[in-house]
Amino acid sequence: MSHPRDALVVRFFKGDRFSVLKQCHETKKIEIWVTKNKVNAEDGDDVVWVSFMTLSIPNFPSLVQAEPYSDQQPSYYIDDKRLVVSSCDENGQACIYVLWENKLISKVQLDSVVGSWPYSQLGPGFSRKR
Repeated sequence: MSHPRDALVVRFFKGDRFSVLKQCHETKKIEIWVTKNKVNAEDGDDVVWVSFMTLSIPNFPSLVQAEPYSDQQPSYYIDDKRLVVSSCDENGQACIYVLWENKLISKVQLDSVVGSWPYSQLGPGFSRKR
């Protein structure tokens, strides 16, 4: 069953497919699902979702924060089997997290953020995709 504070974010995957990140608010478990094939609305094919990655890091922060930071939507990028997430931590501090094989590899706090945070989409080299 879903919790109102579960994170649920849709992004592009490999240019022509979609991915969904879901983080359970209670367990902090992160699941990434991707579309099996390119999504094509013209021929009416059904969209098939497959599990791509599951990470269980119990002490990882919730990607959907309580007030006053609850309007901040996380963003993410999948690099091979690493997951890069931009989000605000429990104190509202903008952070970049790198996760791999059920481990938090790094957390970088950003002291200065320009524009809407964290609504920009992460891409290779942390560049913004348009």
